[in-house]
Formats: sequence, structure tokens, C-alpha cells
Amino acid sequence: MRRRTALQALAAGLAGATAGCVGGGSPADATTDPTRQVREAVSVQAQAISFEQLSTDGVALDVAVLVRNGSPLPVPVNRVDYTVEYPAADERLTFARGHRSGCEPVAVDDGSLADYLQNEGVPCGGSDGVVVAPGDERHVRLTCTPQTDAHRRVARRVVSAADDLVAVTVDGEATLLNGVVEKSFSQRRIVRVSD
Repeated sequence: MRRRTALQALAAGLAGATAGCVGGGSPADATTDPTRQVREAVSVQAQAISFEQLSTDGVALDVAVLVRNGSPLPVPVNRVDYTVEYPAADERLTFARGHRSGCEPVAVDDGSLADYLQNEGVPCGGSDGVVVAPGDERHVRLTCTPQTDAHRRVARRVVSAADDLVAVTVDGEATLLNGVVEKSFSQRRIVRVSD
């Protein structure tokens, strides 16, 4: 039901946007280009950064990435890549690097994403899909854990730091709208290292 409502709203929006176009073969108005609409109206920001697990054997950093959709289109989130760094002296040490998958991209015939959106609905395959409705916002939660020995050494250094507060930087990129739009984000936070 929610998908049908989103599709109807999308079809109405696209129909309204194309109603004023005249002349055969002329370039499409910017408002009919879903890629441009999403690139200009969607923002991505890392928020609510906190340690969820603290021990020398295992550390996890919880990050909520806010995707705010100011476009008239429902926007599927395909993937969020991230890197977490811990500044030490004059260098930035990598604490974790990874990604979270979301909507699987869908094959679009003839490369017409606008037609697919109007006729088929939101391009989102798989069971872990996150779709942000028009004018809405959603959090994508990342659990950032060290994946390599080098990352784990940095994590142990963070946990055993004398200070209760440490600075971490979360950099990343969200891939949206069937893999055709990328939005980067970067956030530096002072995070408490304590139970």
C-alpha cells in the first residue's frame, strides 16, 4: 500500500513537471531529470556518533546517517560507505572502514530512469531496502567495527586512551537512486569513551 501511494504521488509529480514542455526533440526541463532533482535536493549527514561496545577485545562505533529528501521523488538508498578515523599527533589512524548495503539496483530498460520511476515505481530490490519518501528523512544506522589487524590496534589505542573523550572523524558516501547519485558526508565529533 505504501509503495502504491508513493508511485501515485511520483507519477503525478512527473506528469505535472512535463506538462509545460513543448517542441519535439528539445532538451528536457531540469525538473524532469530525476538524477538532477535528487542530487540538488537530497542531503546526507552523519549524526549520533557513539561507542556501543567497549573492551580491548571488541569495539563498535554506532553512527546514524541522516538522509533528508527534499525532492518530489521517493529516493532509495543503495549503499553507504564509511571510514572512521582517530587523530593521533600529526596523523589520522583508520579505526574502521566498511559499508552498509540497502536497496539493490534494478535493471532499467533503455536507460530511462524517469520512465521506470513513472511506470514501475521505486527501483529497490532486496530485503534491506531503505527508501526515503518525498519531503521526509530517514536514519541509516552503521555499526562500524575494526576489520583488520591495523584497525584493531587503533581500536585498542582508543579504548585504552587516558582521556574519557576522543575525537573521531566519520567520512563517507551514500549511493542513491538506483546507483546514479552519490552524496558525500563528513563529520568530526568528540565522543565519550566510557561505560
